[in-house]
Amino acid sequence: MGGTWNDTNKEKALAFSDEKLFTVIGIWKDTSDLQFMVFGQHHKSGHYLYKLVVYRKRDSRSTQSIPIQKLIKDYKFNVICPPDKKGFCL
Repeated sequence: MGGTWNDTNKEKALAFSDEKLFTVIGIWKDTSDLQFMVFGQHHKSGHYLYKLVVYRKRDSRSTQSIPIQKLIKDYKFNVICPPDKKGFCL
């Protein structure tokens, strides 16, 4: 399970290194049941995306992913539970 950045290029990837730019990723069950969100900012997330863009296989899609675990453990992103999931979320 991971956060996905579509149509990522070098400039977009590096933008996530900016301390003013935050990311929120929603984790859904089916199409209408929000389980939780992961929210935060860390300059290394942009560098991680940049490396994925630079070293991706030729002719591959420009969609990049960062595992949710990495966002929480390495980049200290916060987990936000929707009101209907309080007490049941992570």
